[in-house]
Parts: sequence; C-alpha cells; structure tokens
Amino acid sequence: MDAQPQLLEYHHQPLLPGKHVRILLLYPNGDIDAPIHCSLLQMSLDRLAVNGPAYDAVSYVWGPDIRDHKVFCDGREILVTKNCHAALRYFRLSAQSRRLWIDAVCIDQSSMVEKSHQVSLMGDVYKLAHRVLIWLCEGDKQIYKSMRRARRVARCLGYFSIIDSSRLTINPGFLVAILNRVFQPLALTGVPMDWFTRAWTAQELVLAREPILRCGPEYLPWDSINTWFNQHCGTEVGAVNSFLLRDAYRRFQPGQKIRVNCQKQKPHSQKTSASFMSQMIAATAACRQASHDQDVIFSLYGLMLDIGVRLPPPDYDQRLSAIFEEFTVANIRYSNNLGLFSTLSSHFGQPGFPSWVPSFIAREGSVIVSPEYDRARFRPTFQLWHQPGLITLEGIKVDTITKATFQLEQKPLGELNDTQAKRVQQLGLAYWLDHVFNMFGLDHKCPNGDKTVAGIMNSIITTAHVPEEFQDEYTGTMFDGPPYFRFSARMDDELLEAMARTLRAVSNMIGQQMQKENVTAKVATRLLAEQELPLSEDCLEMLSTIRAICFGWLGLKMRVIATQSGCMGFGEGDYMIGDEVVFLFGCVAPCVVRRCGAEYRFVGKVGLEGMPEGHWPPSEESSEVELFKLA
Repeated sequence: MDAQPQLLEYHHQPLLPGKHVRILLLYPNGDIDAPIHCSLLQMSLDRLAVNGPAYDAVSYVWGPDIRDHKVFCDGREILVTKNCHAALRYFRLSAQSRRLWIDAVCIDQSSMVEKSHQVSLMGDVYKLAHRVLIWLCEGDKQIYKSMRRARRVARCLGYFSIIDSSRLTINPGFLVAILNRVFQPLALTGVPMDWFTRAWTAQELVLAREPILRCGPEYLPWDSINTWFNQHCGTEVGAVNSFLLRDAYRRFQPGQKIRVNCQKQKPHSQKTSASFMSQMIAATAACRQASHDQDVIFSLYGLMLDIGVRLPPPDYDQRLSAIFEEFTVANIRYSNNLGLFSTLSSHFGQPGFPSWVPSFIAREGSVIVSPEYDRARFRPTFQLWHQPGLITLEGIKVDTITKATFQLEQKPLGELNDTQAKRVQQLGLAYWLDHVFNMFGLDHKCPNGDKTVAGIMNSIITTAHVPEEFQDEYTGTMFDGPPYFRFSARMDDELLEAMARTLRAVSNMIGQQMQKENVTAKVATRLLAEQELPLSEDCLEMLSTIRAICFGWLGLKMRVIATQSGCMGFGEGDYMIGDEVVFLFGCVAPCVVRRCGAEYRFVGKVGLEGMPEGHWPPSEESSEVELFKLA
C-alpha cells in the first residue's frame, strides 16, 4: 500500500499595511466529522467599518496549548488546539461557505511582530463583527436540552423587557424562582466555565454587537437574558449569578458592567462615565487569567482605545513591570483620579514593580472593590508628574502609625478535612483578634468617643454577608437571620468581655503549643486543629460565633493599626510603625506611605476611623500641601 503524501505546512502571506486582518472562509460540509477545509482572505477594517459587518468573530478558550488537530487551508495544514477544531466543526455550515475570524488561524502564531500588531486591532475585530460566537464546549444531550429550554425562556424575557415596567404586574421574584428551575440544570450539566475567567474574553464580550453562547449545535443569546435582569432585578449579577453563570459570573461582573454602560451611553460624551468604565476595565484585568501575563493588559487594549485611553502599541518583548506601569499611568491620566489605588488595594507591593504600580494578575485572595466614584469628591487640582519608575503626587500628611498588628492570614498548611480547616480558621481568627484586643485594650476610646475594639468589631460585622454554610453556627444567636443579609447587631460590653476571655484562652493554648514544639503560630494552629481542643462548650460556641462574624475577612490579609492621634484603622497593606497616613489628591481614601530617603514607598489604602471614603479631613485648608514622590 502506498503511503499517503505528507501535506506541507501552511505559511501565512504577509498582511497588507494598515488595519488589515485575515478572514477565514470556511467551506461547507454536512458531515460534522469531515476534515475542515478553508481559505484565508485579507480585509481592511477601515473598509468594513464603512461597508458593514461581513464576518462572525469566534470567542473561545484555547485550552492546553497542544496543537495536534489539523485544519486544511488551501491544501496545506495548520495545526490548532482541540477546542479550536471543535468550534470550527460546529460553526461550519452544510450548504454554504461562512466567513469567520478566529485567532489561531487568522493570525500567524509564529510571528511575534504580527501578533503584537494584530493585538492592537482586536477591539475593532470584535466590534465590527456581525456576531460574536462564544464557544463553550461540544456538550452532550443533557446540555443541549438545557440550552433549548433556556432559549425558550429567553424569548419570554425578551417579551417582558419591552413592557413598561410600571405596567408589569408579574412579581419579578416569582419569575426568578421559575427561572432558577429552568436554568439551574444548565449550571449543573458540566458546561466549562473557563471562558468566563479568561482575560481576552472580557473585551470580546463588551465590544460585541450580538454575543451568542454556543455549546455544540445549540445556542443561547447573551443579551436576551442579561438585559431583562438589568431592568427588573436592579443588578447585573443578582439573579443571573444564581442560575446560569454562578461563581464564574462574579469574576466576569466588571466586564458585563462595562458592556451595560457602553450600551446606555457613548463614553466619549460624558467624562464621568468613561472614568468609571476606565476603573472597571482595570478591575476586570485584575480578576481574570491569561496564559501570558502581558495578555492581562493587551487583552483590554482595544477596549481602552474605544473609550479614548491612549496606550503605547502592544510589545511582547517589553518588561512586564513597564507594561503595567504604562497602563497604570494611562488609566490615571484619563480618569483624572487615583481611583485605581482603591479599586486594586490588595494588588500593590509586587516584587520588581514600582510600589505604586498594581499587579493586574489575578491571584488567590484578590479583592476588587467596585468603584462608585463621584467627580465632586475629587480635588479639582489633581496633578500627576511621571517619569519611568517614579510618580509624583500632591497630598496632605494627616497622621503617623504607632501600632500595627501582624497580618491575618487564613491559608492553612497541608491537607485538612473540613472540620480541621474550620478549626484552623477559628483558631487563627482568635489569635489575631486577641492581638487586636491587647493592642488597644477593651476600654481604649477613639477620638470620637467610641471604644476602639467595639468599633473594630462593629466594622467587621456591618461589612459582613452571611453565607449558608454558617447558618447552623449562628442560628438562635444575636446573628440569626436569612443568609446573605447584613448583620444588624452591635457589640456590647458583656459580649466583648466574653469574647476577650475566649480569645485569651485560645492565645495561651497556641503560645504553649509554639513553645512545646518550637514552631510558628501558623504551624501551632494547624497542629491544634488536628487535636481535641481542651476548651469549654461556651468557648467552642464563641469560636463559632467569631468565625461567623469574621468570615468575610477570612480570605483577606488584614492588619489593624493605631495612629498617633488615637485613630484606629484597618487594611491589607504591609503597614509598619512609623509609616505616614496621607491624603493623596485624587484618591477617595487615606493611604499609607513609607519614607525611603528623599522618596516614598506606597504601602496601600487604609480604612481610617472617622474618615470615610470620599470625605477629606476638616483641617484640609489649613494643612500644608506636600509633594510625594513615589518610587
């Protein structure tokens, strides 16, 4: 038998100058398993902007970078990933050719120069596409059934969305209950959620004219569902989060908010709205993932250009810290404020980066604060001086840190079962809170007359939302109530004293274990979690109460501070005694900086008692304005 001739590898023809891209002409075939044949055409985005859309763009996740599936382009082969190959098979029509844009084929993946150039055009590619096909997976019969049911309900939602809400007599809560029953199976059928957490897909959704979710042959329009909930449930994430996108949607929420804002108004016409979206874009970058760290920024290049933010052309050979620095400066200049310092307060202090440049790389424990900025809150005299590695800002020194706790860290060591992990959280919180109680004392008062420790605990309580997993821990206590509702209880002296006794008992126990085993507090806590604790039932119940109160802080690396004027505060910075608390013009919250010779190191935002975000200290006019050069 004669051996089959080996096909030659396809080599992309150089792109024409200007804003030219390649469009895939996918040849028809009614057999889903037939080899994929296609050609590549070159088109000008400028001409497409005038003549109208002539292609659909594919938004998908590469998956493992194993290119072992063949696509035949003009008789020569291009190797692509399994996920890309599956998408092309299902997007292929049976009777006519189809024009698509898909990065793995339309961009020469072997040329870094071309990739850098094409990245700068990605925003236009997805904005000018007729539709954006969001490929999730091949799926199975169960997924197809759920998609069909969801699509039928989506049509009903489209009908309700055109009704005047003042005339809508159907209870939205009742409809949400029905939708949960319809869409819950879709969330549980194994639809991969990778697409919702990848960096590139945020821009692709935001700029799309008509995004459509695809699983195999089935589809589900994105906007038919989400638009209805925007109108009738008051929040983009509220009800959708509970049935379709679930936990993945929480990561995707910032990008969807930008999309909603883009649909409501043109950002160029209102600087305030564009400033808000600029901050939301930065937050989107920090809670999504990419195979290459540069792509966290480059994936938003088109979106930033679309709202008027000027950025240097993408360059994959540039240092990562320089890319992040340029993005930070461009964002601040366009927004005309330092909202980024609050939005990404837990992302500063990365090795090799200037202290004032946040890392936009998603990581475990990342916290994104959704910015709700009012231009009236910012100083109109905000100015910025920038040179590589340095940024100079105006501000006012307001206080100095005199005390600081160690950092609350709740990531346990080693493998633990659920009971042991829960115990580690309880003991770790107790040990940290005992340090806080001892640092201030139960009777120490803030300048406003409130007891410091009570103020700290009330701050924790009022920012908490109770999850279902803690229901059994506070049922019948002062914190009883439905899940996901705010606590309304306040700390009184009796409860504080009872809590202090439990904290002292736990700290003594951890201290003895540290001395006995000659280990750190973290290791001692883990060792104790594996044992039967010699504590009374009242103490064990108090530990559960403490965990229920403080669960919202479990994933944070919190420190509590005291200042020279007697104020208390808390935040996630690496605060040290002697650090200065300042108000930087353009920032809604006080910040902590550390003097290093003639320069300062930015430590992070801090929540300071008596100085809520957006309100400047009363003594501002009489305070001396200083220049802070941050390195």
